[in-house]
Amino acid sequence: MSREPSGETERRDVRSTPRASSLRGLWRRHGAVACGLAAATVALQLAAYAAIASAVPNRNAVLGCLACALVWVALAAAPAAASAPTPLGALLRGGMPADASAVTLLVLWIHSPHVTFLAAVKIYGILAAMALVGVAAARLGRSAPARAVAATTAAVTMIAMLSAPFWVGGLTRAGNRETGQTVAAGVVRVNAFYGVTAAVYEPMRQSWNEMPMMYDHGQIQHHTLPPATWYDPVIVHGLLAGACAATALLRRRRDDHAVGDAWRHR
Repeated sequence: MSREPSGETERRDVRSTPRASSLRGLWRRHGAVACGLAAATVALQLAAYAAIASAVPNRNAVLGCLACALVWVALAAAPAAASAPTPLGALLRGGMPADASAVTLLVLWIHSPHVTFLAAVKIYGILAAMALVGVAAARLGRSAPARAVAATTAAVTMIAMLSAPFWVGGLTRAGNRETGQTVAAGVVRVNAFYGVTAAVYEPMRQSWNEMPMMYDHGQIQHHTLPPATWYDPVIVHGLLAGACAATALLRRRRDDHAVGDAWRHR
């Protein structure tokens, strides 16, 4: 038998492997939607930054742009994930609002002295954790209508968490001073916007805390607030995403076992 030269050993074409075919199929099914979400994300956030920067100092424009990014991810990630029938499709679509926000963060890093590269990475981590909550929550639904309901619930919940400094005042006044202090501290630690301001630098954080609107429409500013950290919102949202993903996986396995038992007893 003739031996094949070592330089001419058989090579597998990557494009013909099952993994490559699966990735091509994934992109074929979801690529257009993902690109549309990416374009909408970048256009919305940069338009917000440009509009705010034309009227206020750059520091406040950065805060406004980052607030816009957080609200957009909270509103868009879960519904985008719910529109995909498969887990990978949900991850691609639902993760795009956070992934595309990296372009906005890059622009802020280049254009604004208030955002360092490390701060941009930390902020992306917060946005990605929020998007994962939306994706995992949407997968709790086993049908398209159920996924839509789960996604809506997740989006409303994340918006409620973001806006907690404005509506939680009643809870801080319901109990004694110590209870109110505990509630206010918890709001600061889980709130993604406080995490974002903590990721930037101290004057940005103080700028947000001292804004008159926080005193006019909220109550937590009347308490002694703990220092906000960028990683607390990442941990909280990561735990929520993990809990939703584990629940969805357990339900899927239970359904698979039920189907298998039904076939065995036929």
